[in-house]
Amino acid sequence: MSNIEIRKVTTKRDLKKFVTFPWKIYKGDKNWVPPIISEKIKLLDKEKSPFFDHGDAELFMAYKDGKFSGTIAAIRDDNFIKHSKTNSGYFGFFESINDEDVSEALFKTAEDWNRKQGLTDMIGPMNPSTNDECGLLIEGFDSPPVLMMTYNPKYYIKLYKKCGITNYKELFALLAKLDFDIPPKLERVAKKIKERNKIETRGVDLKNFKRELGYIKEVYNNAWSDNWGFVPMTDREMDMVADGLKDLVKPELVRFAFVDGKPVAFILIVPDYNEVFIKMNGRLSPLGILTFLLNRNKIKKARVILLGIREGYRKQGIDSVLFYESFQASKKYKYEYVEFSWVLEENVLIHRTAEKVFGAKKYKTYRIYGKKL
Repeated sequence: MSNIEIRKVTTKRDLKKFVTFPWKIYKGDKNWVPPIISEKIKLLDKEKSPFFDHGDAELFMAYKDGKFSGTIAAIRDDNFIKHSKTNSGYFGFFESINDEDVSEALFKTAEDWNRKQGLTDMIGPMNPSTNDECGLLIEGFDSPPVLMMTYNPKYYIKLYKKCGITNYKELFALLAKLDFDIPPKLERVAKKIKERNKIETRGVDLKNFKRELGYIKEVYNNAWSDNWGFVPMTDREMDMVADGLKDLVKPELVRFAFVDGKPVAFILIVPDYNEVFIKMNGRLSPLGILTFLLNRNKIKKARVILLGIREGYRKQGIDSVLFYESFQASKKYKYEYVEFSWVLEENVLIHRTAEKVFGAKKYKTYRIYGKKL
C-alpha cells in the first residue's frame, strides 16, 4: 500500500486548502460549479458557522506519497440526533482522487471519529446537514447541478462501495420544461380553493425581511418535522441561509398562504444562480462580481426548493394555489425549465404534482449512504 497520511485541519490556511481542494478533482469538468470560496469557509469556520452551536466536526486531509489527495469531514449534529431519536453521525465534504487506498483511509478516519463520539452509525454525505447540500449524485452526470445541489465524479460511487458504505436513502430531482400554458383546470381549482378556505396569499416582503423570516421558520419547523432527515433550523442558521438568499430571491416566487392572518404555508422558488456561479470560479473578485451582474438576468432555469404546509392545513389544496400563483408570477422571467428538488422517493404528492401537472421527469438521482459502526 502507498504511504497515506491523514492530517487534521487546524489552521485558517488548512481550512482554505480543504475548501479549494475540489479545483484539483474537477479541473476540466464542464458540469462542475465552483462553490463561492468565502461562503464555504464561513460554513466550516467553527467561530462563525451557526451549525457549531449544536454540532461538532473534524476536517481531515489525505496525503498520498506527500501529495494532497482527498478530504472528508466527520460530523456530529446534536439537533438531528435529538429530533430523530437515532445515534447517527455524519460524514461529508468527501473529495478524492480515483484511488481506493485514499478513499478507504478517509472513510476509516471519519468512522473512527464518529465511533469515539459514541455514535453507532454514520450517514452521508451531509455538507454538513440536510439543511445544506447533501447526497451523492449517482444518475444525471450530463448537466450541471442547480443551486444548492451536489455534483461529483461518477467514480465516487465505486469508491463508496469499496469502503463498505451501503445505500440508505434516495433523493430525486425532477425537471419540467416550461413551454406550456398553466392548465386552465389548475387555475380554476386554485381560485375555488382560495375562496372556499378563505386563503390569502402574497409574495415575500423584502422590506420586512426579519418578519418574513419568522414566518418561514415557523412554517418550516412545523411542516417538515415528520419528514426523514429533518433537522429544526435555529434562528442563527435561518439568518445565515437568509443572508445568502436575500439578494438572490425574486419576491413574487417566495409566496405565503395565510388563514385568518396566520401563516400556514409557503413556497420557495429561486433562479438557478449556478448558471452564473459556474462562470465565476468561486471568487467574489471585482471580475467575479461583474460577471454576476452581467449574467444574473439571463438565467434559464428555476428551482423549487421548498413547499411546506403546516399540520392541520394539508390536503386542502393549498399546494395547488401556491404552485399556480408562483408559476404565473415566474412567466415574466422567461425561465425555460424548472427543477423540483430534492424530492424524497416516498413524497408521492410532489411526484404526482410535478409529473401530472407540469410534465416533469426524474433526471437526477442522489443517494444518502450509511454504515454501521
